[in-house]
Amino acid sequence: MTWADEWRKLVLGSSLRKGGDPFTSREFVEWYDRQLEHNGYPGILLDKVRSHLNKGSTVLDIGAGTGAFAIPLAQLVKEVMVVEPSPQMLARLGSKMNNLTNIHLINQRWEDVNIEEVGIHDMIIAAHSLYDIIDIETILKKMISAAKKHLYIIMGVGRSDFYADIWQHFKEEYHPPPSFIYAYNVLYEMGILADVEIVQTPRSQVYSGIGQAVKHWTARLDLPSEKEDQLRAFLRNRLKEREGLLYFEEKGQTAIIRYEKKC
Repeated sequence: MTWADEWRKLVLGSSLRKGGDPFTSREFVEWYDRQLEHNGYPGILLDKVRSHLNKGSTVLDIGAGTGAFAIPLAQLVKEVMVVEPSPQMLARLGSKMNNLTNIHLINQRWEDVNIEEVGIHDMIIAAHSLYDIIDIETILKKMISAAKKHLYIIMGVGRSDFYADIWQHFKEEYHPPPSFIYAYNVLYEMGILADVEIVQTPRSQVYSGIGQAVKHWTARLDLPSEKEDQLRAFLRNRLKEREGLLYFEEKGQTAIIRYEKKC
């Protein structure tokens, strides 16, 4: 059994994969952006990445979401190429570009992208975008082939207490997707010894109100309508109100996996 096999098992058994898919919803994108803002994301992670870039650099951002890395990096480098499969995420990213003309958007999954189309870039970034990838070894090889100098993979460390609690209450024991250690060991089995740094990062939940929280978790857990009152009571008990918003404050850790190609 290889680490790539273990990764595959965790992806296929992940509770997130078995639940509903909210990523095609505009409302989910709005909620997603609120989480980033409240948690100060990408914060220190951005500092770690941009220390290796200059005005002549090009960056390929895989699974860029709404542009947490792409927007600020585009102000520092020559070009940012974005690969993002969600049209709604890309639409939100596009609305933030303003006068930036050096961000190029590709609405595809990384698995389906032609390397000749995206080209070779000084830095490849995949921030919290690999959790649903089944064939991780093939994907990593493709990322490395597109990297001229640096590969950055950013992933969570450990599981969310909130996710574990709500899944256990309504569905079953929570099974998280693969964490950073699996990606690191897949790279190691490929003959690549990467650097790893663990940093402290907040991962709090925040909602505009109980209605949004209920709607979000009804979709995420794929719950029937008759469970809505039970879900509402659960969330009211777990979430705290502050300044007109509902919060679940939680701290966590994030792993920064970095591989530098030798010329």
